[in-house]
Amino acid sequence: MGRPVFSAANYTILGRLLFYLPYLSPLHPGRVLSTFLGLDAIIEAITINGVARLANSDLPPSHQSVGGALVKAGLISQVVISLLFMVTVGVFHWNCHFHFQRRRPSTTTTTTSSPSLGSASASASASEEGSGKYHLQRPVPPSRKLKRIIKTLYISTILIIIRSIYGIVTAWDGLRARQQRTIPGVINRQEWFFWTWDGIAMLMNIYLWNLYYPGRYLPSDCKVYLSPNGDGVTETMGPGWKDERKWWVTVLDPFDFVGIVMGRDKKLGKFWEEEQEREREAEERRKRDLEMGSEGGEEGGKDGNGKGGKSKGEKDQKSWLGRIVQAISEHNLVAGG
Repeated sequence: MGRPVFSAANYTILGRLLFYLPYLSPLHPGRVLSTFLGLDAIIEAITINGVARLANSDLPPSHQSVGGALVKAGLISQVVISLLFMVTVGVFHWNCHFHFQRRRPSTTTTTTSSPSLGSASASASASEEGSGKYHLQRPVPPSRKLKRIIKTLYISTILIIIRSIYGIVTAWDGLRARQQRTIPGVINRQEWFFWTWDGIAMLMNIYLWNLYYPGRYLPSDCKVYLSPNGDGVTETMGPGWKDERKWWVTVLDPFDFVGIVMGRDKKLGKFWEEEQEREREAEERRKRDLEMGSEGGEEGGKDGNGKGGKSKGEKDQKSWLGRIVQAISEHNLVAGG
């Protein structure tokens, strides 16, 4: 398996990671795979076009030189795309670092979540304990499990870059030998270079993602996200990421640079902020209910003890006695008349 396969796997994992923490995402999580994979497809098309020109001996030397330039440009662009991907991971890592510094996660695995989480995330093995409370069977704290995935993305991308640099060196040497009509250099004649910088690098990539399989740390449903104002382990079922822009605009501008410049990005609906607002309103209602209940208890105690007031039962009893006396008196009046 070559670079595009491992790169596509990394793009998919980063997208799922951004779905899990949407409030820390530097771009639309659903556009990570389409954007980077689309750039890779363009680069592969350029490289294949260059190789086809080089392999066609019927073309004039000038066209073959253009083919060699296209191959060089495509191979260098592969490294540039991998570096851009690492920058995206780094921005997300930076956001996570400051977020978890402000909200230090709890060591307990008992979390509070919406009741729909149990049906949506079967891998969590959630068991109900009271109203809306679950035990999530993920003993790894979020800060630690996120670090594992992010570090694995770093290492995997570095291995891909090493393999791409090896491809650049071998291509440069082959083109030089073709142009000068000489024997290729030692890097193209010795097989151990290939096994070291290509075969072993990709084999390490395979073992790396099997050792730190992301499915152990991320929920199976991309709508489940980590609550931004919880204890660090609370997961909530959300409606999913929404972007009001047209799909082709999100592909061309996944980072929404136009929206940032025009201030339109602040108007987009962010479901985690709506969830926070609902939680704040619910907490305020609970506090008001508790305060009203405590004030009612104090007033009842004061009426019954401090001011010699009468309890509700005594008042009800006297009202019933008054009605009976009134009925008897009315009956006597009717009988006397």
